[in-house]
Amino acid sequence: MKASEYINYLVNGETYKLAIQDVGDLAVNPAVAVTTLQETNRQKFINYLNLANLAVHKRFHLLQKQYEIDNPTNDEDYVLPDDFLAPVYAYYNDNDKVEIPIKDTYRKIVDNVDTAVSLLIPEPFKVTVKGTDTAKATTQIILVYAASPTVITKVNHSLNISNVYTEAVLNYAAYKAYSAISGDIKAENNSYYLRYESNCRQVITSGLGGDNETETNTKLVDNGFI
Repeated sequence: MKASEYINYLVNGETYKLAIQDVGDLAVNPAVAVTTLQETNRQKFINYLNLANLAVHKRFHLLQKQYEIDNPTNDEDYVLPDDFLAPVYAYYNDNDKVEIPIKDTYRKIVDNVDTAVSLLIPEPFKVTVKGTDTAKATTQIILVYAASPTVITKVNHSLNISNVYTEAVLNYAAYKAYSAISGDIKAENNSYYLRYESNCRQVITSGLGGDNETETNTKLVDNGFI
């Protein structure tokens, strides 16, 4: 859906009580010109939608990319791409495709993985190779990661996300809109955040979500995060 469609849902539902709900005519060729205030309100909604889209992509690993680590060396640091959100899994780029454990706050390690080498993500945008596997002749490790979505800037831009996540996107955007007014944990923003969490659980339970709860062949289980 386009941003305008999400905004229409929000101004007529979740955020109808907020002052920013005046966004004017969202049609491609509006009969009445958009005022400066309406354009400002539109940009606020676009910002909230970008944050919601980012949160859902990070939660469900909707967009996955590969990062190549050439000639991996013990204790060597590598700079991760700017669009890196979270690790999904890693493996040796050879015929066996043996998976390599990733040690970070988002993943727990279980049996049947190669423990000679692992990847650490000690801080944002940095991955460290730990260990050396002399039995492996490979010169490359592939790190599959969840990537951030494209940022939208106009109401006619599409979020390029499945309708499965519509309620989660709307509730997270509403949560951010109300958070801009009050950070009180008992305020309405917290109510929308809880609804967002509930939406995510429903998607996972239905089996329609992305990689959030998926086991790989070596049972590296992702815990899920925001």
